[in-house]
Amino acid sequence: MQRRHWGTFPFGALISIALAAVVFAGIWMPELSHWYVRPAAISNSLLQAARRAPERRILDEVAAMQLRSVEVDPNQVVAVAEQVMRGTLNLPTFSPVQMTLPFAPEELTQGLPTWQLMAATLPAADILLDAYRITRREEFLRQARDSIVAFAQYESSRWVDHGMMWNDHAIAARIAVLVKFWAEYRDHPEFEPKVGHIVLKLVARSAQLIAKPSFYAWRTGHGTLSDLALLQIATAFPELEESSTAKSVAVERFRNHLSYFINQEGVTLLHSAGYHSGSLYYFGIALRLFTLNGVEIPEEWWTKYAKAVEFYALLRRPDGTLPMFGDTASRSEGFGPPLTARNSTGAATPLTLRKVWSLVDSFATYPVAGHAIWWNHAAQSDVQKADQTVITWSYHPGLGHKLADELSVIFWARGRTWVTNAGYWPYGVWGRDHAESWEASNAPHLLGESKQSERTSRVRGMGQGESIKFIDIERAGPQGYSVRRQIVLLADVDTWIVLDHSQDSVAQTTTTNWTFYPDLVVTPEQGQGRFRIAARNSSVVLRSSFSGSNSVGTELVVGREAPFAGWVVLDRTPTRAPAIVVRQPSRDSWSLVSFTLSSTIGGADHGNATRMAEWRDADHWSAFVSTASGETKLTREGDRIVAHRQGAISADAAIALAALDAPAGDLKAVQDAVRVAADKYHKFAELFFYRVKVSYLLLAVLFSQELLLFVLDYKMPHVARRLRVSAWIAWVTGGLWLTQVYFVVAR
Repeated sequence: MQRRHWGTFPFGALISIALAAVVFAGIWMPELSHWYVRPAAISNSLLQAARRAPERRILDEVAAMQLRSVEVDPNQVVAVAEQVMRGTLNLPTFSPVQMTLPFAPEELTQGLPTWQLMAATLPAADILLDAYRITRREEFLRQARDSIVAFAQYESSRWVDHGMMWNDHAIAARIAVLVKFWAEYRDHPEFEPKVGHIVLKLVARSAQLIAKPSFYAWRTGHGTLSDLALLQIATAFPELEESSTAKSVAVERFRNHLSYFINQEGVTLLHSAGYHSGSLYYFGIALRLFTLNGVEIPEEWWTKYAKAVEFYALLRRPDGTLPMFGDTASRSEGFGPPLTARNSTGAATPLTLRKVWSLVDSFATYPVAGHAIWWNHAAQSDVQKADQTVITWSYHPGLGHKLADELSVIFWARGRTWVTNAGYWPYGVWGRDHAESWEASNAPHLLGESKQSERTSRVRGMGQGESIKFIDIERAGPQGYSVRRQIVLLADVDTWIVLDHSQDSVAQTTTTNWTFYPDLVVTPEQGQGRFRIAARNSSVVLRSSFSGSNSVGTELVVGREAPFAGWVVLDRTPTRAPAIVVRQPSRDSWSLVSFTLSSTIGGADHGNATRMAEWRDADHWSAFVSTASGETKLTREGDRIVAHRQGAISADAAIALAALDAPAGDLKAVQDAVRVAADKYHKFAELFFYRVKVSYLLLAVLFSQELLLFVLDYKMPHVARRLRVSAWIAWVTGGLWLTQVYFVVAR
């Protein structure tokens, strides 16, 4: 009998299958390794020790350190818990959702990403526990127990993630819920050791997962949340073997993260007012958890924390809202984030709410972070007369949550928002891509400019006087494009003036979407480029006037989808809003807009429109500005701004401008810290669905290949052998490319 060649069927097929198995292993082992943990065994003695320590007050304090963004009003907790018992989960800002008790895995993959994240944080159990604390009704505690146990058993059975079950934020947010449950259950008459083992095992698994370097989201606040959760575990479950590692990992990572998370100015570098509020809360939790874990707090952290509180106080309006630049929600924050304080020994005290936030007149600029905040009339007893102007040019490449909005400005006055950006647009909802780009802000930009365009911004000049505030900021954009925005506040007449001037190496279009709050009505007035902005039945009106150099035009739109303009998000709901779209040539053109508040809708129309009297360049110009008190001539001559009230006998108001470059050392410190973090931490790229698709494709290729070679092996064996060898080479080279290139995502 003739001996068959080793490349023919079935030997060749076995080798091909073995090569394919190696390729599949290369595709899937990183995924499985990322999710795999094996916590230490929970002995009966450890369980008993965890039931005794720490004392109850510590558990209650840690349980109050919630790490998710949605909380139920305490007055509504019992009613919401009763809805949960009937199978409905009704959380603020979300639509009611039907649920299966105690837990159904499919609920982790339903709805938008924001809801999937919330569903993975054990919200139903958390609400039931809060209701139990209020009423002491045992059915609430029992249902919370059953929900946690069912989730834990499912979670421990999984090999890969399901929905956002193992999202780092979801894991972190679950810890406070588990601590709250443990505080109530560990000495309850119905305590079952089996349940205790399950809960402690879930805590241990969570600690091992978020302590992994591949889980660490160093670019965003998620990294901080992971560190806080690890410190919560170390505080509330000190007997667990994982707690010691959790503590050391969290302390080291947080120290590194804080160097670029909140800068020396005390500002969170995540490009939004909303994220600063959350980060201030997390910073306070970190300080307190350092104290509870016996870790010394560096002196400079207290200085940074005090500055962070001060920055938040300037952002915050009397109604508890924040200016909606970046990913910032529209809703009020109530009393704001709970705060800690330093006691006489240098330790952090328990967090408490500050119920009074004082308003002060300000002219605050943060050149490294990239923000300016002006308060006017804030020192008066009537807060309704105060107004806030917020300007941002913040952009820190490498850090997360960046929306393209540099040079945008937000006006709040008379107790309401007038000019705004779109705010936080939920992920997974139509328009999120637009919301991340220039069209969702009033920043001047190139028509069609990418949100990822290369650019830098700086303050060219600024100054203030008794009745004037001024700033000149510039953005250098892609391929020779640059734009300057000069903002003037005439404080005594409640008038804002914005002058935009763009330069370009080629002829393109600069566009600006001036968006107004959704409950405002914008009505064109007599005269080109003039509009009245007011809420229905309001006694206050904002009048605006637009003008510009040749070929500058305006268009009034409301909630337009393409081109995108006129949208604001209210309580997670994108809402149509009026917007005035300005277009101008990108090469050496200017646009001028004024906004003036009037006391009554039926008042005078303020005479002539705002207009340019003389234009030489961006440093030398004169404009007539119409205000409620008459016309003012505003002049810039280099480093000097002069406001002359037409017909007035009083002296002109004048200010000298000064340059304000970001301190090179502070800016470099942030950039260096980001660079070090990028080199040190490499978060795992979760490409599960890509791996599934590639695996199915490879299985189809393997089946087709073997079917073809099986036929050829008996009809044309020499051809089959050559194709077999070629297939082996293809599997080796293809496998290397898939595992070393395709599934390796640049960080």
